[in-house]
Amino acid sequence: MKKDTGAILLLFLPIFLSLFLMLGLALHMGQAHASRDEMQTVVDHVLISTLRIREEGLSKMADRWSSIGQLMAEGDDQGGTILSTQWDSLENAAHTWSNALSGYQGRVKAVMTVVMEANRARREDLTVQDDASLSLGISLQPVMVRDEANRMKQVHDAWPSRQWAPENRLGEPDERLVLMIQTPMKPLPVPFIPAPQWTLRAGAGGRLRWDVDQRDPLIQLTGNGGFPRTWEEALNGPRVDPFRTALYRSSLDE
Repeated sequence: MKKDTGAILLLFLPIFLSLFLMLGLALHMGQAHASRDEMQTVVDHVLISTLRIREEGLSKMADRWSSIGQLMAEGDDQGGTILSTQWDSLENAAHTWSNALSGYQGRVKAVMTVVMEANRARREDLTVQDDASLSLGISLQPVMVRDEANRMKQVHDAWPSRQWAPENRLGEPDERLVLMIQTPMKPLPVPFIPAPQWTLRAGAGGRLRWDVDQRDPLIQLTGNGGFPRTWEEALNGPRVDPFRTALYRSSLDE
């Protein structure tokens, strides 16, 4: 009888070992699935936060241009006009506005680190497919300005030129932000079962949209994508008016 029992145990031992190994593999696969879901949540949060900071930066830059617009309210295809008593104020306002662009641009990159660390994730595990997608997408341009005495001077950083959709007056931002988190899994220890060497990945993508109804007749007539491509598009009749509905929203990939 004892011999028969031993033979039966030997017969079932491979089955028990196989079930044990399958159980360990199932535990590791469950851990990998849960860890990847957590990583996906983190990368989604980073994406949304980054897009919203970029959206906010563009809106704030449009709002802050008013300090320049109050001084250089009118212009033509030759440049802007100003009162002779306001030259210093105009150049100071343009300098302040230029510094603001650097600040908002820095916030776009900084928010990724903040969100990663807030979720106990390492910033070095996050990669950006194209660094250009982190840019606000505008560059500050000089313009020739004249006063009532016909004195003329070039003022730097006085208006913004958008870098997206150069072929389309009503174009939307076309930079797609794609993020990826990639990190080795730290498997839970399971006795007698080797730890798998798995690398987990989670990604997300999205972009900004011009938040207007492009079927609106006024948008069709005077719209410029929110930001102008050229100085001529910064004019609205005799007025210097570069920001015509500078509103944006975040759009995530399906």
